[in-house]
Amino acid sequence: MVASMARRLGIVGALLVAALVVAGSASAAASDGETSAAIANGGCGVSGDAAPVTPAASRIPVATETAASNWQLHPVASNVGINSPSVLLATGSHSAVVLAVARLVDRLILWTTDDSGATWHAIAKLDQTSDFTAASDGPSIDVLMAVPHRTSAELALPADTHGQQLRYRRSLDGGARWSLSQKLGSLSYPEFAVARTGNNVAVAWWNERDQLRVRVSGDSGATFGSASTIATYQGTSGCVDPGPGQVGVAFSGRQILVTYLSGHRYPTLRRGLHYGRHWTPADVLHMQSGFVPLAAHGHDVAIIVNLKLELLSHDSGDSWQQVRYPIEAGSGHVNLSWSDGMWRVAYYDKDLAIRYRESSDAIHWSTSEVIATDSAADDVDVYGVVGAGTPLVLVATATGGTKVTDLEVATRD
Repeated sequence: MVASMARRLGIVGALLVAALVVAGSASAAASDGETSAAIANGGCGVSGDAAPVTPAASRIPVATETAASNWQLHPVASNVGINSPSVLLATGSHSAVVLAVARLVDRLILWTTDDSGATWHAIAKLDQTSDFTAASDGPSIDVLMAVPHRTSAELALPADTHGQQLRYRRSLDGGARWSLSQKLGSLSYPEFAVARTGNNVAVAWWNERDQLRVRVSGDSGATFGSASTIATYQGTSGCVDPGPGQVGVAFSGRQILVTYLSGHRYPTLRRGLHYGRHWTPADVLHMQSGFVPLAAHGHDVAIIVNLKLELLSHDSGDSWQQVRYPIEAGSGHVNLSWSDGMWRVAYYDKDLAIRYRESSDAIHWSTSEVIATDSAADDVDVYGVVGAGTPLVLVATATGGTKVTDLEVATRD
């Protein structure tokens, strides 16, 4: 089991879920007594870091609801690289797609289902890439890829993306047909994100000057406006520099929400008003290091800060309330989405199991349901959750500690 957990920590360190977007805001929560990460981090900083904001006033207890627990696993793909990102996206009332890099060809492959996850088949083979992320809004799919300048020899995963091109492709029909690849910038770190709502697309990435850049499209990804710089990463020689960490993007109303980790490793938010025409100052969401999964629907925004705390906003992040104990997370991924009329979360818990919960209001969460567990030889982790007629959860199984991963989607009867 020690070896199992060591492998898992290696996987998680290389792969934070690309499909997830992250966001937060101006009136976030204070620390629950955690040690300040600024001390441990040795003083690294991101310019424009804001002072921690005032704790939200309300503390809402979480009620639970009964939920069914009959889950089935459906095969999607085998022989996927163990360090490949994997993404699950809903594209319709009963349709969804999975994207991952096939290990033998180093190409981004897309699998699709039209029967709520019961059967899957490959429909597209995209670029060679060392890392990627994706988003969807109905049948429209947006993919961001880190693409090297030369050959597949540079694509060992996880790859050093410094100097690689950030390239974008879109499909407007659920993944059957794709646009030509267009370059949006150059990368310094493998942390970048994309989000879509209607015809609006936003992308964010760290460029070669260690600047967090954002570009926005208002014509469904056909063209993008000029880039805005919303933060600068300033690692120092006085600390072990882990890089700037994950970036998240989401739309809430007419705002673009972008989150990243400050130099003290605190989750931090910038809000782009009027689809990014004006950016608010940086807001620290929580006085604790970590990557915070976010989902947004309309003006409602939910963020899981840690297993003890969720932040919930009904005004696009202008004000927040606290929800206690939304999950029982462990050492694996946490996946949060608003999909098919429900808030959904799937996570790897402290008991080495993948669990699922759902809510109609992001306050009262259902009783958790076990989807899969680690075995003596195999490690499981979770890489996405959506709704497409039924809940769908993307499960990756690393077999016997090898560098081979099988992808399956769990559905609830």
